[in-house]
Amino acid sequence: MPKIIQKLDERGIYGFDVHKHSRPKVPEMGGVGFFGFALIVLILALVASFFFFQEEFMKIIATIGVIFMAFLIGLFDDLKKRRGKGLGAKTKPILCLSIGLPIWVLGVYGSSLSLPFLGDTRLGYVYPLLIFLIGTVCANTFNMIDVYNGAMPGIGIISFIIILGASFLFLSFSGVLLSAIFLGILIAYFQYNRYPAKVFSGDVGSLTIGAAFAATIIISKTELIGVIVCLPIIMNSFQTLRSFGGFKEHSEVKIKPTVLLSDGKLDVSMKKNVPITLAGLVLIKGPLMEREIVKTFHLLTLYSGILALITAILTFIVL
Repeated sequence: MPKIIQKLDERGIYGFDVHKHSRPKVPEMGGVGFFGFALIVLILALVASFFFFQEEFMKIIATIGVIFMAFLIGLFDDLKKRRGKGLGAKTKPILCLSIGLPIWVLGVYGSSLSLPFLGDTRLGYVYPLLIFLIGTVCANTFNMIDVYNGAMPGIGIISFIIILGASFLFLSFSGVLLSAIFLGILIAYFQYNRYPAKVFSGDVGSLTIGAAFAATIIISKTELIGVIVCLPIIMNSFQTLRSFGGFKEHSEVKIKPTVLLSDGKLDVSMKKNVPITLAGLVLIKGPLMEREIVKTFHLLTLYSGILALITAILTFIVL
C-alpha cells in the first residue's frame, strides 16, 4: 500500500482534507490498492477451489465480476472528476445496478430469504430484482458514508465480522471464505485511511468495498443480516437523499452539513436548508472532533451488528 500511495502522490492524484484547518493534501483513489489485493487473493482462492472445493468456483468468479464492475464505475467516476465533472449523482446509482449482473448471469443465488421465526421464505422471480437492488444500495451507502477519515473501512470491518459470524452459524463456507478475504484486506487498508488519513479511498474504493459486501451477503444468503448491520449508513443515505430531494454529488452540495470550528471540532451547520446526515444527528449534543464522530459511527454499526447477530441466531433456531 505505501508504494501505491507514493505513486498516487507522484502523479498528483490527491484531494484536500477539508475537516482540518491546514487542509493537507492527501493522495486519493487508494481503493485501487484494495481492489488489486482483493483480486489477487480471489484468484488464488479460485485456483484452490478448482482442486479442493469446486462448488465455490462459480461463486468466486461471480464475486470477482461484481467487484470488477464496481471498480470500473468508481475508476471512471474518479478520473472524470479529475477532468472537471464526475458521472453525476443520478447516473452513478443507475450504473451501479449492473453490479449484481455477474451473480444473476452465473445463477449463484437462492430464491429465498432466511427470516427469524419463519425460516426460508421463497420469493421466486422477485429475488433476482433484489440482487440488483442490494448491489446498488450497498455500493452507494458505503460511498456516501466515506466522508470522514476511517469511517467507511471501519464500518466495513465491523460489517464483515458480523457476516463472518453469521456465515459460521449458517454453515456457509462461501460466506466464511469471502468475509475472511475482504475482512483481512480491509483491516490492512484501515491503517492507512484511519485518522489522520494517509490516503483517501475515492469512489473506486468505496464502491468496490460496498459491492464486495453486497456479493458476500447475497452468495452466503445473509441478506437480512447484512441490511441490519448496515442500518446506520442506510439511514444516512436515505436521510441525505430526502434532504437533497434526490441524488447529488458532494461537489454539487453548496451547503455543507457540518462546519469546522476554530478549535478543530466539527459542528452542525446553522444555515438554512442544511442537509440532514448521520454526522448531523451525532453532533446534536454538541461539537466533536472528527475522530470522535467516526468512533460514534463505528459504535452505532457495532450496536446494529449485535442486533444482526441476534437475528441470525433466531433465524438459525428455526432453520
